[in-house]
Amino acid sequence: MIGIISAVVFLLSFFGIVLIVLSKLPLLEDAFCQAPLEDGGVTPKIKNTLKKINPLKNFSFEVFLHKVLSKTRIFTLRFENKTYNWLQALRQRSKNKILENDNYWRELKELKESNNKKRQKRRKK
Repeated sequence: MIGIISAVVFLLSFFGIVLIVLSKLPLLEDAFCQAPLEDGGVTPKIKNTLKKINPLKNFSFEVFLHKVLSKTRIFTLRFENKTYNWLQALRQRSKNKILENDNYWRELKELKESNNKKRQKRRKK
């Protein structure tokens, strides 16, 4: 129900924005037609400013690639170490279970033997 309401609100908002832009489009065309375009206007100044402060001017793809691959390698090594520790813990648990089962059967066998000895003593009396 909430999803339907949010979808309806989104669609109505989208169509409202489209209607506002379409209604103001003639005013924007008139404004651009009336303003004279100058060759030495604002555009070259903005371009020159962007060239001066370009953050990608000293960008090296090799350094970026090196950093990404190093971080990926570190992540995989950490993940591999974690999975190795999990495997060790699982092996240790299974080994403990096997030992517990061995003790169980050994104890059962000893109990059976002791019961047999008691029976034999009873028979002799």
